[in-house]
Amino acid sequence: MLRSLIAFCLTRRLLVMVAFAAFLGLGYTAFLTLNIEAYPDPAPPIIEIIAQQTGQSPEEVERYITIPIEIAVASTPGLKFIRSNTVYGLGFIRLQFEYGRDYHFVRQQTINRLKDAVLPAGVLPVISPAGGISEIFRYELIGPPGMDVMKLKTLQDWVVERKLRIVPGVADVAVLGGKTKEFQAEINLDRMMAYLMSADAPSQSANSR
Repeated sequence: MLRSLIAFCLTRRLLVMVAFAAFLGLGYTAFLTLNIEAYPDPAPPIIEIIAQQTGQSPEEVERYITIPIEIAVASTPGLKFIRSNTVYGLGFIRLQFEYGRDYHFVRQQTINRLKDAVLPAGVLPVISPAGGISEIFRYELIGPPGMDVMKLKTLQDWVVERKLRIVPGVADVAVLGGKTKEFQAEINLDRMMAYLMSADAPSQSANSR
């Protein structure tokens, strides 16, 4: 077969030269019209969604937050893969789209479909900032030996996180791990009735502080 091809090229030199010139011209034209970027992104569009509900177990977050979000965004045009990770009080959903899809278009489509997700009250999913990266910075809070994990979490929630949120350009601070400190109030119904207090008065008083 190779000999036949060589014989064909030798006996039809003019045809071979014309074909070579045509391919050379097409290649040069493609080179001139090639979209060249200074910092090309070889990865497909990826959208990351973060949803947080403090105090909920991974099972509860998976059932009431992660799965409803996955169902809501499953019909997004161009969506190829959905991957999720659920931890204590936090759900991550990672959407990978087909190559060639416009990042801003699929981001807007994802936002539109997130509005249809049926989520618990107070849960607002956050989409990672536009760009090739999602999380900008990760840090770990380490205390002295023997320090209670709950104290570390309280320090993170009331000091470190509040300091980070006021930094210009910070959209969100996602916290992983730790135990959240809880305050429990025991209601004395007899005294409430004696003082003519309504049933929701204790909760209103606690929320105002």
